[in-house]
Amino acid sequence: MNPSGRLPVTFPRDGNQLPRPAMTYPSVTTSNPGEPLRGGVFHVDYNIEGADVGYRWFDRQRLSPLFPFGYGLSYTTFTADSLQITQQDEQLHASVVVKNSGERAGATVAQLYGRRIDDPGQTWRLVGFHKVMLEVGEERTIPIGIEPRCLAVFDPASRNWQLTSGDYQFRHG
Repeated sequence: MNPSGRLPVTFPRDGNQLPRPAMTYPSVTTSNPGEPLRGGVFHVDYNIEGADVGYRWFDRQRLSPLFPFGYGLSYTTFTADSLQITQQDEQLHASVVVKNSGERAGATVAQLYGRRIDDPGQTWRLVGFHKVMLEVGEERTIPIGIEPRCLAVFDPASRNWQLTSGDYQFRHG
């Protein structure tokens, strides 16, 4: 048995890495909107992160968390390289060569992150993953499906998610 789970959240290094709410209207209460301020009640804007929630917040702020999204431990070690991206019938496909370089059999999760290069505001997003079990020394090319909606951006004018044309960058994690 070998643990191979990955974190679905990000753990900050300390409290200073967490977003802070903005007190935009300190003279208005939140419990009774429109009422005058009585004794330290204030309005707090909790929409700090916008769409960049969790690991994307840390990426945008260029912070190094204690345990990042997707982090996990194992009793063995793995290497991953030779990332390939191909396109067939307007569908993107990825593959990465994963090798169990440790001393015992184990499972790992190959993760693929993507972003549009010409959009400096876009953070790395998880666009696909694949769990694989490998014996000691075993090396395998792992297919990773790329979910197009994970690369899409919301267009307020059309009220729809759209995959915009342009150059995209991918990395495995």
